[in-house]
Amino acid sequence: MNIIVYVEPAAKQRPRASSYKDGDKVRTRVYTPSKTVKLEMQIRNEAMKTGIKFPAGCPLRLNADFYIEKPKSIPKKVLKPVKRPDIDNMLKVVLDALNKYAYHDDAQIVRLTANKYYGSPPRIEIDITDWTD
Repeated sequence: MNIIVYVEPAAKQRPRASSYKDGDKVRTRVYTPSKTVKLEMQIRNEAMKTGIKFPAGCPLRLNADFYIEKPKSIPKKVLKPVKRPDIDNMLKVVLDALNKYAYHDDAQIVRLTANKYYGSPPRIEIDITDWTD
């Protein structure tokens, strides 16, 4: 399965909490920020377009390449983004978005690679294959 999602890669945001009054009680609601929800939905929609879902128990290899727009203030000699967002947090968005849609469970992923580049247009390229030795 090959997916290209034309979005600006972003890190998975932490869950937020808010309080509200319910009669005489104060309750807390925990939610995922909308930016993360939107990014996960875009990734999920591209995966669903392929019509591929790997079966449970199938070992998988996942490669994710994140292309970030290079700011004009960065010198030309700088080739790789060594700034935020962190690659592990960007990868978390991908894994969570595809869980239950491209594969049964992310525990099936036995090999994982991720790369962060400067590139235009900004995008996320994901390649998932079954992986047997």
